Amino acid sequence: MNNYAPLIPFKYGKSHISAAVSLHSGVLNLSYNITPAQLTIGQNPPNRTGELWEKNCLEFFCAQKGSSQYYEFNFSLEHEWNIYRFDSYRQGMQEVKITQIPKMRYIMSSDSVELKISLPWDTQFDKFQLSAVLNGPNGQEYYALAHGEDVADFHNRQLFSSNYLSL
Repeated sequence: MNNYAPLIPFKYGKSHISAAVSLHSGVLNLSYNITPAQLTIGQNPPNRTGELWEKNCLEFFCAQKGSSQYYEFNFSLEHEWNIYRFDSYRQGMQEVKITQIPKMRYIMSSDSVELKISLPWDTQFDKFQLSAVLNGPNGQEYYALAHGEDVADFHNRQLFSSNYLSL
């Protein structure tokens, strides 16, 4: 994965985040790089947890053109994760059952933290959104490849991209 895309802050944000995605041979790979590295990395084993968007959360949404269904992946810096399937825009949210938990690897440097995630994934997609929610000094900060004008809404499929995807 060498096509890192910058995630744009919605209205304000103190961090610089870039992200990348690839799907090869049934393995989904995600990478997020966050600068500055003023975030706490948990030491717990990976754990499936709900509502990660309420704290520091790195997200990935994907969909197939022509289908109203889409998926939301959530990963925290505390080794927590979850995957949801939606029937349509914010409707019919269900946890996705998977056979292997995501592999999450953190790489710390003096000024950044990188999270690399890989997991088996055989559902094809051609549109996606990479996003992040960080708790900043003035409340939650929202980052994504693209935003609408009025509200940070990562579920808005009109803002999903097909760039930076190397299948």
